[in-house]
Amino acid sequence: MYIVCKFSGTWSLFNANNGISKPLQPQEVELIKELFSDDLRESAILDALQVIPISANKLQQLTVAHPAPAPPKKSS
Repeated sequence: MYIVCKFSGTWSLFNANNGISKPLQPQEVELIKELFSDDLRESAILDALQVIPISANKLQQLTVAHPAPAPPKKSS
């Protein structure tokens, strides 16, 4: 299991299996903010996202809360 942690503006990826933490690069932080914008609180002192591997069977049982946006149409 992995946990993405934000503590007072410092971001890291924590591996709960071996206890090792890796600081995230600015590009990685921006991507996380973009992908999980609804789940992060900018003013929070501590915020965390838990990442757990699941089997393909479990993935098929998940419901999608928000459908993925359609790609932009190219103008001719």
